[in-house]
Amino acid sequence: MMEMSRLHHLVLEALTRQDELDPAIARLINAAFSSAEELEYALKSTQELDEKSHVEEDAPEVPKAFLKKVEVTGFRGVGPKTVVHFHPGPGLTLVVGRNGSGKSSIAEALEVVLTGDSFRWSNRSAKTDWLRGWKNLHSAARPTVSATLLINGQPTPLEIKRQWEDDADHHQSTLSVKHLKDEEPDFSEVGWKDAVTTFRPLLSYNELGAQLDKGPASLFDSLDAVLGLDELTKVKGLLADARKKRETHAKAAKTAKAEAKALAEQSDDPRADAALKLLKSRKPNLEEVEALIEGEPEDESRLQKLKSAAQLKCPPAERVLEAAENLREALKHLESLEGTQVAIDTEAASLILGAIKVVERTQNESCPVCQVGKLDAAWIEEAKTKLKSMEDQKNQMASARAALRKAASDAQMLVGQASTLPAGLELGSLEVAAKALQAWKDLPAERELPLHLMTRFDALQAAYQAVRDEAQSILQTLETQWRPVKKALGTFLDASREAETVDEDIQALKDSESWLVAFEDQVRQERFAPIAARTQEIWDLLKQQSNISLEDIKLTGKGTKRKVDMKVNVDDQEAVALGVMSQGELHSLLLSLFLPRLTLDESPFSFVVLDDPVQAMDPAKVDGLARVLEDTAKTHQVIVFTHDTRLVDAVRRLRIPAHIKSVSRQKRSKVSVESTKSPAWQLIEDALNIASNSDQMAPRIAQRVVPGLCRSALELAFKEMAWETMLNNGVSHQECETRINTAKKTLDLARLALFGDNVATDPYQTLDNKYHRRVSGPLRTTIKHAHEPYAGDLNLLIEDTKAALKELGAT
Repeated sequence: MMEMSRLHHLVLEALTRQDELDPAIARLINAAFSSAEELEYALKSTQELDEKSHVEEDAPEVPKAFLKKVEVTGFRGVGPKTVVHFHPGPGLTLVVGRNGSGKSSIAEALEVVLTGDSFRWSNRSAKTDWLRGWKNLHSAARPTVSATLLINGQPTPLEIKRQWEDDADHHQSTLSVKHLKDEEPDFSEVGWKDAVTTFRPLLSYNELGAQLDKGPASLFDSLDAVLGLDELTKVKGLLADARKKRETHAKAAKTAKAEAKALAEQSDDPRADAALKLLKSRKPNLEEVEALIEGEPEDESRLQKLKSAAQLKCPPAERVLEAAENLREALKHLESLEGTQVAIDTEAASLILGAIKVVERTQNESCPVCQVGKLDAAWIEEAKTKLKSMEDQKNQMASARAALRKAASDAQMLVGQASTLPAGLELGSLEVAAKALQAWKDLPAERELPLHLMTRFDALQAAYQAVRDEAQSILQTLETQWRPVKKALGTFLDASREAETVDEDIQALKDSESWLVAFEDQVRQERFAPIAARTQEIWDLLKQQSNISLEDIKLTGKGTKRKVDMKVNVDDQEAVALGVMSQGELHSLLLSLFLPRLTLDESPFSFVVLDDPVQAMDPAKVDGLARVLEDTAKTHQVIVFTHDTRLVDAVRRLRIPAHIKSVSRQKRSKVSVESTKSPAWQLIEDALNIASNSDQMAPRIAQRVVPGLCRSALELAFKEMAWETMLNNGVSHQECETRINTAKKTLDLARLALFGDNVATDPYQTLDNKYHRRVSGPLRTTIKHAHEPYAGDLNLLIEDTKAALKELGAT
């Protein structure tokens, strides 16, 4: 039973629903989902489509990643190490800094660590100046960028780091991915090899603008890539390849026939005459062509032997000369020592040493040579002293003999380097070469060896050269006569046989391609529809005070005509988006289009990073952007780098929960990132304002509102803590959301923060054990006074709550 993908199953369902469809189309498309080999088999088969296939199980939930930390050293505008911490869970974070503060350098560092490239680098026509300045001027440290992420279901953070050597270019970073305590050189272990491109979680103002410059096809491809239609593209490619291959067969057969005929006309080989007679026929008999090719085939083993003979090698001449000279020198040196006192002393030393060994072993002091002299201890002592004085002579003799042995050994190795002559080959020159080789290998005694090398080597060289010349001549004759004709006939035979069966195949493949293109377009529109709908929702928020309505978005066309068709309406009149929209409106439209792509369920990234999305927006659209970010941050970690304080103002004015970080740059590229008021601390600030102005309010208003604000601040802190606790416990992203959304009470959130589950456990004891009463005290008070005025000191309650937030790690 065949295992198939969901997309494959959808295709088969659609094929089997069409009763009038040619069975060959279903068979070919089904086979192309497997491989090119299966498609070729299906083209030769008439078997009906087998619908008994097992559909693969739903893919497991994609593990979601949240960004926890970014570290940058010596990169662009950042000198000494700068660390930016993020809350790893859904929520909005604004990283705010003026132009030149290092803010965009941090955003670009995150882009580079994930993708290995930067939009700034890769999309400049004149890159030289841009690429020169990527290393920070004020840092001597090796440029390093890293990101730490939490992946649900994994207790250990994922650490990604890129580092450059001092002399490395911008694209020569070394990537390390540390996951579950193992370090890898790429994203294959975590399954992100393609995801960082397909679901690229980063988007900048410049990148959005460039989408318009790249043309409609590029915009189409960027959106189409996330629809999961790659498998159909592969299948279409296999069908097209098979068709093109067959379309070339007829032409190839005609061309091959002409080439074989021309070669046969030029050849004097009698077999070429027979080939020419066959090829003159309008439709040559292919069986006779095959018989001619296979009849009296050239002996391939003989050909190999000829090639071996043409490549016979002798030892290098300079090595032979060197070996002969070394032998002469060694012999000369040894002869100069023989018959001298050195030789006599060497022999005497051997005799004395032997006598000493015999006496010491037998304990018999009689001379072992003459049996008369007495070799007592005194004689042995005197003999050993004499041996020491004779050591130099002995060493000289040993060294001379060793040098001769080495020179002789080197010469023997050279002799063995002559190529072996091929056996069973009839060449006139081989007999002389065999005698020369045997004479070369018959080595004389060491003293005659130098002369042997010099005299026999010249004869060997001459004999081998004669063999090479004769073999090369025969090879050339073979190559220029029958072999080219035979090869051309083989090409013609193969092409002709392929061409006999391709006509029906070509039409079936064309029909299969047409059917699949239509099906792909249908599925594309179905899968793009939710993105288009979300795009319209976002545009409705962003288009504040704009007269332009977005009516419909579709991915249309194919090949070079593919594009994103965006229908807009201006005051009830249809128009072309690019023609009527301002720069700010176009930017907002593109943001509406690409933001849904970043938040698809198929993406492994639960974080979205936007760099300077506010540019060219009027104030009303900034408010709309704030609402879009708020909505996206309900399910995703949204990080926005911006220099425009209008977004910060809008977030605060609209009371949108957000973590706000301020980026500043000091001298020598020292970049600092500090957190400003988070949602929890915003509530504390509101509580302080109300408490300080309680005398201007109606009675007991402050006593009712302040405890509620303090309790809400604690709840936000518990939510932040709960996300991290559950992710570290391996809870899925979806389950985290479900547990938090179903936690209706403050204590439910406290349990999630402490235990990762809303278990029936009193959280107060755990809080007291962990934080003493610094958390449980204000928690009890704020819960108790949720529905009744607080009669105590409001400022003291606020201070206690602030202390509790710090204990809980509220950012």
